[in-house]
Amino acid sequence: MAFVQIFTSDNAYISQYYPNQNFGNSPVLFTGQYVGFPNDIYRLLLKFNLASQIPVGSTVISAILYLYVYRKDKSDAQLFPQPVTVYRNLNNFSQLTVTWGNAPNNVVTSSAVNVTDGDVGTYIGFNITSLATGWYNGSISNYGMTLRGIENQADTIIGYFSNNNTNPPYMVVEYENSFIGPTGPTGPTGATGLPGPTGLTGPTGLQGATGLQGPTGLIGPTGLPGPTGLQGPTGLIGPTGLPGATGLIGPTGLPGATGLQGATGLIGPTGLPGATGLQGPTGLSGATGLQGATGLQGATGLPGPTGLIGPTGLTGTTGATGPQGIQGLQGIQGIQGVIGVTGPQGPQGIQGPIGQPGGVGQLQGFQASLSTNAGTTFILPDAIIPFETVITNQSSKISSDFNTNPGIININGAGVYLVTWWIITNSAATATTTSFSIKASDGTNPDVIVASNNNILQGQLYGQALLVIGALPTTITLINTTETNGVGDTVFLDTNVALQSNIIITNLSD
Repeated sequence: MAFVQIFTSDNAYISQYYPNQNFGNSPVLFTGQYVGFPNDIYRLLLKFNLASQIPVGSTVISAILYLYVYRKDKSDAQLFPQPVTVYRNLNNFSQLTVTWGNAPNNVVTSSAVNVTDGDVGTYIGFNITSLATGWYNGSISNYGMTLRGIENQADTIIGYFSNNNTNPPYMVVEYENSFIGPTGPTGPTGATGLPGPTGLTGPTGLQGATGLQGPTGLIGPTGLPGPTGLQGPTGLIGPTGLPGATGLIGPTGLPGATGLQGATGLIGPTGLPGATGLQGPTGLSGATGLQGATGLQGATGLPGPTGLIGPTGLTGTTGATGPQGIQGLQGIQGIQGVIGVTGPQGPQGIQGPIGQPGGVGQLQGFQASLSTNAGTTFILPDAIIPFETVITNQSSKISSDFNTNPGIININGAGVYLVTWWIITNSAATATTTSFSIKASDGTNPDVIVASNNNILQGQLYGQALLVIGALPTTITLINTTETNGVGDTVFLDTNVALQSNIIITNLSD
């Protein structure tokens, strides 16, 4: 699957009230019915060139039309829902020549969106997959589309940015390309990625159980003392075995001849005292043997008669192996070993697939209005338009206190702000045209004045200003800068409409 973003080749709005006027160069587009004038309906027209953007032989999977909403005159509390519907054009149009009088005929489609207060300052999307598929495969002539809002109720204007503005209309088409072209040249190797973090040390394994203790063998005969060996390393202390049973006391043998003194053996049980023999000759001193373990003390025997020293008896045969001892207790678990050093960085992995396009970001903005019910009938020279109702405020950087300071809007965060406004006038004291301006003041630097001159005296005037604000706080106001021969002039507002003026401030970036 692949995605392509396509911008309009033509876009314009048309007005029933101005049936022969072209608005192809306007920075904004409108749908709905305006206030105070009969038959004052607005529609917008769009056209996209799909053939130059999607490869031949492809299949359209989906198509979404996106429009940026900057204005909504009637709130959800006043009217809900407020649908905008897509119509298919039956004949062609041009952005620079289309008017209400020569606009193409059109038929309704199933694509529609209900525009809410929360959509102001962001993009809304229309699913036009069926329409785009027909345009691409040629089953429908691509004459573009017309969007209509509510046309039977006053004050239902919804405004959008055009392709002459910062957030123009566009379409995102998902398609599948069944035509496989030749393989392109291999692109350059990407930069080596940053080394990944060191992995966690795995848990220490459990210590194995201590093996069973072997049986204790019988004590063999005492051998001749061998040469003293080198002292080996001290071995680990094994578990203490259970003490074996005390053996029976054997009969006392005849005393043999005094031989070389052997190594000191284990102390056996004390036998019965034999008879005192004749004292033999003193034998040679043998080498000192290793000291054996202290044996259990035998019971004291009765004194016997002193016998003759007899010859040394023959060595007896080795006795049978005793029964296996009871298994010893499990040893204490050892301490955890030191974490090893981090290994070398692995090779760079294969580049993953390109992800799908992200969603459209959410802009933040502020909208306020001046209603006829507020009782304002005229604006003096250089006076502030006294906005008195906040319609929506989605930005923490913009605030107002219209109860105390009507028309004064406070900017509390640095950034780039787009200000759009309109006002409906009826006449002026002496001037034949009117002028209103956006004024930005921080109390220290010279005020910034962005004027919007209009070559009309009666009707709707509108303008916009792009402000880069650094000094804080900064106040923004809409003021009357109408003049006659260099002298300020009073402007009278239309009192036959529900809303006399509207202002929108959008925080484009920090």
